[in-house]
Amino acid sequence: MFNLKFVRFALGNLTYLVTGLMFVTLLVSLYYQDGKASVYLRQIVIMTILALLLKFNIKSHEITRLRTPDLFLTTSLIWLYCVLLCMFPYLVIANYSFADSFFEMTSGVTTTGSTIITDFNSLPISLLFWRSITQWLGGVGFIVVGVLILPNLGTGGMKLFKTESSDSEEKSFAHYRDLAFAISLYYLFLSVVCALAYWICGMGKMDAILYAFATVSTGGFAPTAQPFAELTTTYWPGIIIMWLSALPFQVFVLNIKGRSPLRIFKDRQILVYSGLLLVVAFLIMLDRLLYWTGGNADKSLILLYWESLANLINISSNTGFTMDNFYLWGAASIGLFGFMAMLGGCSGSTSGGLKVFRLSIVHLFVKQQLYRSIHSNSNQVIFYNGQAVSNEDFKGVMFFICIYFMTASIFILLLAFTGMEMNQALSAVVTTISNNGVTITGPVSSTTGGFDGQTDLQKIITAFVMILGRLECSTMLVLLLPKFWRY
Repeated sequence: MFNLKFVRFALGNLTYLVTGLMFVTLLVSLYYQDGKASVYLRQIVIMTILALLLKFNIKSHEITRLRTPDLFLTTSLIWLYCVLLCMFPYLVIANYSFADSFFEMTSGVTTTGSTIITDFNSLPISLLFWRSITQWLGGVGFIVVGVLILPNLGTGGMKLFKTESSDSEEKSFAHYRDLAFAISLYYLFLSVVCALAYWICGMGKMDAILYAFATVSTGGFAPTAQPFAELTTTYWPGIIIMWLSALPFQVFVLNIKGRSPLRIFKDRQILVYSGLLLVVAFLIMLDRLLYWTGGNADKSLILLYWESLANLINISSNTGFTMDNFYLWGAASIGLFGFMAMLGGCSGSTSGGLKVFRLSIVHLFVKQQLYRSIHSNSNQVIFYNGQAVSNEDFKGVMFFICIYFMTASIFILLLAFTGMEMNQALSAVVTTISNNGVTITGPVSSTTGGFDGQTDLQKIITAFVMILGRLECSTMLVLLLPKFWRY
């Protein structure tokens, strides 16, 4: 039997949290007098009653006896429940259909950043704030899930990041709750710094807050249709924050707590990811110099390299702001952007994708096998960040990569059956399963080219792919096994 009281407890706490965020949105509505305060007030009352019902008659000792199936079920339900709970302002205020509301909120909560909105000026400021703050909630939510829950489920080789007391630095945290709290504080600190940086560089106060939500969560939900690159004075700090948000949060928290901040720069994920960015940006700059002359004549090499690096960080962190039109830079550049978009950032960050550590594990395994082909009796052990990588860890990595691309293939065919052209279905799935938001491989609909041109069924399907990608596929797919429900 599942521990349903734990499920109720988790959903009840989430409801309280969302209610608190909606109260802040209510204050924004009152401050700007956009006439929507009554909508948020009614929703707050309803959610408060719902939270009380969910947590009714639950004792503390009843939520501590957990098994792995309880975590799988709760983790999956939290994301679906959060989307359904938060989408009502779209239904009531913007008069969107269920499919449009579900898609937009799923894109925000999963920090994908794809949108069906074409006219931002028609939306009240409070709804834009709600759109941004729920995206921000999804960012910190995934960090906590990625650091505390997925490693304990053992999905995709994540056991390498299991936060147990076997590591001396992690002994300073008595419970997982302490680590989650510390990560949340760091996330909040980074958000405040980002908003202040935008404001100091010339943004309005509300725009600075909304762009900070979109930047730190690497969600890319901009409050306007204006390309991010045109905001020249706010360009630099945004790129730096994107890079920081794509790095493993727990590494920063644990090393700062352990008073060893310099050890941050010895973490293999950080070194590999940052090194990839520098090298790939250089290759993109070369491609622009050799095969694309448009707009290059009056730019120095330093500026060309910075533009390449900035756009690459925007894409690889899965932020996906509208920046330079890199589709004109050349086929090799588009291919490199596509590779980095699918790869994503580091485990324990707000980024989606395959994650850098899995690429490192595969590289180390290939290197080991090549060495063994020369020295057949070798018993060379793979180490990652000073930790031995077992066969089980490697199988987990390969399992995730296989199920990731199998899931993508299945949903590409499924979208094709709904009437999509194959290239559009490919672009839609690559964008959503990697939680990137930028359609690198082409348009996703025949009418507008964007997600707003899809049918309602196609929007529901692509929204579901976002959730699968955010939860690393197997976390939700395991629920399809009949044996799972017989526990």
